[in-house]
Amino acid sequence: MCLDLIEYFTVDAYQGRKAVRDIHIYYKFIDKGYTGKSDE
Repeated sequence: MCLDLIEYFTVDAYQGRKAVRDIHIYYKFIDKGYTGKSDE
């Protein structure tokens, strides 16, 4: 059921073995993606 709510996702470009990449999840009916980071 959760997979039905996801419209698409993106992964940032690979920049090296130890570099951290962000995964952006875009849900249906929601305008902004979830990146897992807080907006502090």
